[in-house]
Amino acid sequence: MLDNPNSLKARGERRPGLRDSEVTWSLQEARIILRKYGWMIAVIAGAFIAVAFLYSVTATRQYTAVARLLIDTPRGPLSAMEGSTGAGGGGGGLNVPEVESQLQVIQSDRIGLKVVQAVSAQASLAADAKKPGFVEFLFKSIVSIPRNLLALVTAAEPVADLDPEREALNKIMAGLNVRRLGSSYVLEISYTSPVPQMAADVANGFANAYVQDEIDSKAQIWKRASLWLQDRVNELRARSEEAARAAQDFKAQNGNNAETWPKVRELDRTAEAYDALYSAFLKRYTDSVQQQTFPITQARIISEAARPISPSRPLRGMIIGLAAVLGLGLGTAVAFTRWSFDRTIRSPAQIARYGIRCLTTLPRLPKVISRDATQVIRTVMRAPRSQFTENLRLVRAEISIVERQRPMRYIGITSALSGEGKTTIAGNLAQLFAATGPTLLVDADMRNPQLTKALTPILAPRTLDNREPPWPARTASIPGCPGLSFLGLDQEQFGAQSNWFEQGGFEAMLEENKQKYSRIIVDLPPAGVVAEARYVAPLLDAIIVVVEWESTPEEAFMACIDACDVEPGKVFGVILNKAHPGLLVQSQGSPYSNNYFEQEDEADFVDLRKGRIRV
Repeated sequence: MLDNPNSLKARGERRPGLRDSEVTWSLQEARIILRKYGWMIAVIAGAFIAVAFLYSVTATRQYTAVARLLIDTPRGPLSAMEGSTGAGGGGGGLNVPEVESQLQVIQSDRIGLKVVQAVSAQASLAADAKKPGFVEFLFKSIVSIPRNLLALVTAAEPVADLDPEREALNKIMAGLNVRRLGSSYVLEISYTSPVPQMAADVANGFANAYVQDEIDSKAQIWKRASLWLQDRVNELRARSEEAARAAQDFKAQNGNNAETWPKVRELDRTAEAYDALYSAFLKRYTDSVQQQTFPITQARIISEAARPISPSRPLRGMIIGLAAVLGLGLGTAVAFTRWSFDRTIRSPAQIARYGIRCLTTLPRLPKVISRDATQVIRTVMRAPRSQFTENLRLVRAEISIVERQRPMRYIGITSALSGEGKTTIAGNLAQLFAATGPTLLVDADMRNPQLTKALTPILAPRTLDNREPPWPARTASIPGCPGLSFLGLDQEQFGAQSNWFEQGGFEAMLEENKQKYSRIIVDLPPAGVVAEARYVAPLLDAIIVVVEWESTPEEAFMACIDACDVEPGKVFGVILNKAHPGLLVQSQGSPYSNNYFEQEDEADFVDLRKGRIRV
């Protein structure tokens, strides 16, 4: 037998190894997964959105108020006195650590305790605010489980109860947020509370407390500076007076002549120096006393917090949007996980990974068609422009191309399991070949002759009855299909065993009819179930395996291939049958139309008034 590009890999190469068992996704498979499990993805995403909507509706509304502070150039009181003649103020610029330090000061416990004392009435009002809804309470309880478990494991001793003041501080600090606006010297103090007025009062309370704390801090600094300067002034005044008396006493005792002039000049300079120091420290002391009564601060409020009108939380749009993204992500992950654990044959790409060609993908026939087995066998005649017929023509074309290189007269159609549609494909494929030459359709499934049962109602009476064992030689013509003959079974042969195959009956049948027909299509028993296919495989030129989409397990599929592929290239290819019409793709990967029939075929094939197939 000639080699051809359709030859299969050796059996050992078809077995899925480590690389074959890896989950790989093609665009075709991804599209199939999303369309097959789209309902599940939608349900999961819908559940997330519903929970998010309930949470956003029932969650306690939070209101945020914002106050803004401006911090001028900071200078210490002593350095300000040393660097300018005025009482405070100076040059220089703020750097990042200085601004960040002010952020930490605002969020310190000292400022917080001052705010607690100032807004204690409003804090009590906030405690009596609306209780959280059931969904919000449930959500917070679930979120707090890991934290509670961690605290239970790590806590060596039970934590003592906090005093009321500290507990109030923790509550009021929970809603505080302080940040710097860009690279400016403006600090934004925002506070969130379920009570709008509470939010505004606390935000303003932190701003006022910080400014007052700055004033108090500066006053304390100036007070300490004045005390220190007062001691220095008293000391310098005493020394200045002492130096002046020493100079006067020396002049009185020794006079002012050439001999004493250097000593007198030295004593005068000393007295003048102490007097200058005394004057300078006296001035600074005076400034410090003035700063105590009117201290200068570098922080001032530039925008007070107003009572918020609309709630800032929950952000309903963001919550629902995030829930939708999470739901879609989780639903998609579940869909792909289910697909990866599904061990059935699902796509042509999956078949190709076993080194076997997928000849085509056929749609699942509508129920209105599949009710009548006789008409199902004649689908290509009743609907010549249907997707089913067109895809089978692709198989006929593939066989015709390969026939240029090797014989393709005897073709067997089998499947891994029963009920996968091999009989339907055998009957319809034979009708397509009958248009190109005399064709014989053989029902060799002696245990379950569905082909015979389907065609008997349209054959002449007793066409299949006058036969002699082990196989009747008389064939029947199929009405409405010139060039096609049928060789079936009579009722006495239904359920016969494989003796006929073992004793050479099948080979004799082929020999008897090879001169009469250019093509013989054989409907074989399922190769994955019974042993007949193993006997006839060497006698056939090619075998086509039919597998049902998302029904045939991979193990059964490989067992069928091993039973038929007695030599490389014996299995011509695989037909993926009963796929959802919306999931079909051409070999190039572009999707077919979801409509099964064109309007002309539907009018010819289906009686729309009665909802059944015309006979």
